[in-house]
Amino acid sequence: MKYFLYIMVIIAILVTAGCSLQTTTHFSGEGDNWIVKYTANGETADYEIQYTGEEPVPENINYIIDTFSVTGRELSENGYVQNEHRGNEVDENDEEINVTIEWNGESEIFNLTQE
Repeated sequence: MKYFLYIMVIIAILVTAGCSLQTTTHFSGEGDNWIVKYTANGETADYEIQYTGEEPVPENINYIIDTFSVTGRELSENGYVQNEHRGNEVDENDEEINVTIEWNGESEIFNLTQE
């Protein structure tokens, strides 16, 4: 009986630990002027946007990653944005995420693919 109780406690711990594990999913992609990396982990997501165009770095951009949008985001001197947001809706089974970036009257649309 004593061993049965120990086994039940161990099973309960393993089941609880297994349910709380979060899957991290990585996406990346690039267009003609931008490279985007996106990492989804549970309820949050981290992303990086890098300007690679020939023109001078834009002062600010608007962008949509999946269903998450940002307006008027300033870029660093080297054309870089890094951020985290809550409310991640990306599923680990998603193969692609749509990205739209607008700057200086131009726009670019491309897909991020799961790595």
